[in-house]
Amino acid sequence: MSAFCGVQVKQIFIVTTAGKWGLYQGSIKDKYSSYHIADLIHGFGAQLSFDGIWSGPEYGTRMITTEKVTFYRFRHFQLWEHVPESIVCDSQQLPKRFVLIALAAFQGVIGLKI
Repeated sequence: MSAFCGVQVKQIFIVTTAGKWGLYQGSIKDKYSSYHIADLIHGFGAQLSFDGIWSGPEYGTRMITTEKVTFYRFRHFQLWEHVPESIVCDSQQLPKRFVLIALAAFQGVIGLKI
């Protein structure tokens, strides 16, 4: 998923589009560094990580840099800033439909056209 590494986007854009996609915000509320999409019934998810978003309107024009996309399986959904290695899996181990939806959401959130 190298297309998602190093993309720079305005914080206000990523925050508003993540809301439109219904993504889950990472676990730290004042400065978080990830968004998640998850299938809560089947127990799998995907995370888009980046260098961090501060909460507050004064940070809206700040540029952030994306880092990576991580796919994972879970028994109980929990938001992490860093997904534990023990639950990380390859995207090919998950249903193709979920992977495509997750990638489309992340592309939309960062304004990437692939």
